[in-house]
Amino acid sequence: ASRFQVVMYDRDGHYLGKIGESGQEPGCFARPRGVEVDKSGWIYAVDAAFDNVQIFDKKGQLLLFFGGPGRKPGDLTLPSKVFLDYDQDDIKQFSQYASSDFEIDHLVVVTSQFGKRLVNVYGFGKSKGKNYPSEEELRRDAIDRLQKWLKENPPSKEGKKEELDKNS
Repeated sequence: ASRFQVVMYDRDGHYLGKIGESGQEPGCFARPRGVEVDKSGWIYAVDAAFDNVQIFDKKGQLLLFFGGPGRKPGDLTLPSKVFLDYDQDDIKQFSQYASSDFEIDHLVVVTSQFGKRLVNVYGFGKSKGKNYPSEEELRRDAIDRLQKWLKENPPSKEGKKEELDKNS
C-alpha cells in the first residue's frame, strides 16, 4: 500500500520526517514519484496523478507547484522523475529560450512516462534587478496577513450552526 507521502531519512537511514498525505489539495499526494533536493534544501516532489511538481521548504511547507495535465509546453503526462541541473553551460544553452530579463539559477528537468513531451525543462530563477524577500520574511508576512484576516473575520458559532443547518 502506498503511503501517499515523501518520507525523509538522513544518510545513515535515520527517520527525519514526512511531507504530505493522501489528498487532492496542494501539498497532498496521490502518486508521488521522483524526489530531488536543491542547494537550499527545498524538496521537489513529482506526483504522477496530479501531473505536477510540488516544491516544499526544509520544514515541509508547500512553497509552490507547477505543471499540470495537458499537451502544451510545460504540461506533464504521468511525470516520474525530477532532477536539478546547476551546470552553467546547460543554463547558458537554455537561457536563449527564457526572457532576457530573467536570470536562471538552475534547471528543473522532469521526465514523463507518456506523451510527446517525455522531457520538460523549466528554468528556475528570478527577474533581473528585482529584490525578493527571504523565506522568513515571506513566512512572517503570511502570518501577519492571516492574523489580520482572522481579526476582521472572526469565526462565529452561529455561522457554524447555519452552515450545519444548510447541510442537514
